[in-house]
Amino acid sequence: MGRIRKSEWIVLFLLMGLFACVSDEAFTNKKKAEALRRLGEAYLAEGKDAAAFKELSEAQKLDPSDANVYFALGCFYFKKEKYDLSIENYQKCLEIEPTYAPVRNNLGLAYLAKGDYDTAIAQFKELNDNYIYVTPHFPLYGLGRAYFLKKNYQEAEEYYKKALKIEPQYIPAMLELGRLYLETGRPEEAVTIILKAIDISPTQAELHFELAKAYSAANQMKKAFRSLEKVIELRPNSPLAQEAKDLLLKGKKK
Repeated sequence: MGRIRKSEWIVLFLLMGLFACVSDEAFTNKKKAEALRRLGEAYLAEGKDAAAFKELSEAQKLDPSDANVYFALGCFYFKKEKYDLSIENYQKCLEIEPTYAPVRNNLGLAYLAKGDYDTAIAQFKELNDNYIYVTPHFPLYGLGRAYFLKKNYQEAEEYYKKALKIEPQYIPAMLELGRLYLETGRPEEAVTIILKAIDISPTQAELHFELAKAYSAANQMKKAFRSLEKVIELRPNSPLAQEAKDLLLKGKKK
């Protein structure tokens, strides 16, 4: 081999400097993107949706390889009921991080909200087979919801009960199990499970509203009226309170 000429050394040093600059810029962009993404996540948690979307969009432009930003955007679009966009972002998240279990649960929920129950079931079942997922009651609950919406009440009940066996105080599964009991003509069982949920979360107005429906179905009207009054007390200016007022007025006219 011949000796490297001075001009070749200069070119080599210039290239090394160029690569270093590119590397530094990429690192800086990643740090900026992470900061913007975290700010966007905080805004999203606070309900500041416009600000959240702005920060998350900027983060995605700066670092399109960050799975977390697609997860957050998926949550944003889900909240806005833009389920196709939510699914698109959750899928991008999975492409980058295939083992990111929480996004698969959210993907199942998005398909569920969209009305694609079979695809939702497939997502929840895949997650249910992930034995290292730390909150297995989530996909079990999702499966219960999917089967309930498909009117397969036996399967739905089994999955709700499996979720509650793992996490006995999981309010969403208790509430939906109560609704299933009502749907299948078992109001006394609905009353029992919803009362258990209220013992855990006494200020959740939705539970009292469902309890009123269960009492009504069990022909315990005085208790139903008291539950409706509790809804109005807990959420006085809400649409749920207005619905409770309407039911009270209608019930007392009979």
